[in-house]
Amino acid sequence: MDNLNISKEDLKLFLEELDEQIEVMEEGFLTLEREGADPEVVSATFRAAHTVKGSSAAIGHQRMTALTHAMENVMDKIRQGELGTSSEVMNPLLKGLDLLRPFKQTLATNSDTDVDISQALQELRDVAERKPQDSASGPKSSGPMDVSESFMQRIHYAQEEGLVALEINVTLAPESIMPSVRAYQVYQAVASIGEILASDPTLNEIEDENVGTELKFWIITASGREAIRSAVAEVTDVTGVSVSPVKVPKDKEEADRAKPGGAAPSDEDTKSGAAAAIENRTVRVDVTVLDSLMNLIGELVIDRTRLGQLSAELSELAGVEDLASEVGRISNHLARITGFLQEEILKARMLPIEKLFKKFPRMVRDLSMKFNKPINFEVNGKDTELDRAVIEMLSDPLMHLLRNAIDHGLESPDERRAAGKTEEGNLTLSAYHSYNQIVVEVSDDGRGIDPQRVIESAVRKGVITPDRAKEITDREAIMLIFSPGFSTAEKVSEVSGRGVGLDVVRKNIDALGGRVDVESDLGRGTTFRIFLPLTLATVRALMVRAGGQTFAIPLNSVVETLRVDKRLIKSMRRQQVVTVRDMVVPIYRLESSIGLTRRRRSWNDTTAGENDHIYAVIVNGDGKTFGLVVDSLVGEQEIVIKSLGRLIGDVRGLAGATILGDGSLALILDIRGLTGAGWSKDTVAEVAG
Repeated sequence: MDNLNISKEDLKLFLEELDEQIEVMEEGFLTLEREGADPEVVSATFRAAHTVKGSSAAIGHQRMTALTHAMENVMDKIRQGELGTSSEVMNPLLKGLDLLRPFKQTLATNSDTDVDISQALQELRDVAERKPQDSASGPKSSGPMDVSESFMQRIHYAQEEGLVALEINVTLAPESIMPSVRAYQVYQAVASIGEILASDPTLNEIEDENVGTELKFWIITASGREAIRSAVAEVTDVTGVSVSPVKVPKDKEEADRAKPGGAAPSDEDTKSGAAAAIENRTVRVDVTVLDSLMNLIGELVIDRTRLGQLSAELSELAGVEDLASEVGRISNHLARITGFLQEEILKARMLPIEKLFKKFPRMVRDLSMKFNKPINFEVNGKDTELDRAVIEMLSDPLMHLLRNAIDHGLESPDERRAAGKTEEGNLTLSAYHSYNQIVVEVSDDGRGIDPQRVIESAVRKGVITPDRAKEITDREAIMLIFSPGFSTAEKVSEVSGRGVGLDVVRKNIDALGGRVDVESDLGRGTTFRIFLPLTLATVRALMVRAGGQTFAIPLNSVVETLRVDKRLIKSMRRQQVVTVRDMVVPIYRLESSIGLTRRRRSWNDTTAGENDHIYAVIVNGDGKTFGLVVDSLVGEQEIVIKSLGRLIGDVRGLAGATILGDGSLALILDIRGLTGAGWSKDTVAEVAG
């Protein structure tokens, strides 16, 4: 049990920082393994490990401190150029990272964990003790400073960021009783004011008590020289401190001065850059606060709509023209203010989808090794922004689709060679805007989905009848993989099976107000495409009246609205249909389709106005197009989605409710819910005229 010394508020901040640093380390480890020792990535990853080590030590979490200290040592060896970034080096680092997560979880839940870190520590130590590589990436500890290309690169990156590279020389008193302790204190003092690129002696040498009276550090910092001298001089037994700019060899210096930021900034420039960095701050806000603000904005939107309707009603009354005009001005002003507030709160809730996408490279890498399938994993559109609530609910569906693609979509290297493909499979995760939606794609160049196998499996499992199997199209067959319990896999692995659990994927996407589509080319690959709303808080809807009730149909499900001549309505297999641009579309009465009335009505029994016409809203859900007959079309409106509550429960075809301007309730239709359940013949008979 680690004895922690931290307040509740400080623990919250610690966990937030820990989460960020874990992300930085995981992304850095994977990048280094894939692309080699990029000095910027090495430095960022080293800093993350160093930060966690320091903060965990401050709160007394001994096991986390020991683990991150060992990880930091390995990263320091990589930074010094003494270790490469092969899988043999990265595997122990990733294993160590995996042990940080249960520590984080137990801290968040105020519980204890019996995680044993001894094996991970030994593996990290074994890696750190390997013999150095021939080529180093930092300055040597003897003779004149040897500046390698990677070291030079890091200095120039720092200069472009407004920082400065400095050399610090520290002298310890010869009579010091504990020189290694003092050297470590100096190291910590220097690390607190900048990024240590290299040191002489190294951190490992200091910890092994292999130190003398002279210490050297090469750092990147935003602090001025006097601040550095003061911080180091506070350490006991320090007798001398000198700080000077890192001297770059003249040939490299002249070559690099042509690059932007090639010249080292002065102390004044450094202070200016530091001031700018201080000003560029963000404030952490609990997500529950954002949720509460969005709910309050929703109430304002409702009141705005009601006030607008009141203004319209007053304008039709005699004798209150001035009052109606004033209410109208207030209504318009409130509309502008609430619109602005709503937009700002939505911006605050929006996050780059990169936060979600960062989870998957590690998973793909591990599964690639598990199945011995080399994979080129590409991630596109990481800057695409999405409501944080949508991002949270999208994690599991994407994880399942990626596992599916790796396990059963991509072939083995032997199979790919036989098919004339490269041994390395291609897997792509993408996000992009499309009109008022976000589209997320998971695409592979694997074996694809065989529609015939899907049909055979669906008939065998009773998902469809043999008669239906004869008339089903390839596209409709592929969509059957979303049926509960459906699978085409010959054996179900511990990771996934093509189709196993895809009904849950679609259910989760439906809960987000989105939809999922599949395109597959047998032998060439499969693409799962998820369409999502920008936010779950509000939605544009078509308002209609049917059966004396107002309904809201989300615009993303509406194809078009029609005024249909009743003489054009035909009957086909006991189903009423209408032809829309050479396409036969089945039509249903809206109120009956969701079970609000069981009374059979003829098409003449309508309040649509002219007796020889009806109004129909053509909608699409899960690739099925049909028409909903309504009494009248009210118009488009932005609505706030409200839950139906536990007393009503889940009603097929209803996604929730909204409050209208006059205070009445309108039910929001879930078109995919209607198509998912389908209509029985009895229901069709009742709603058809």
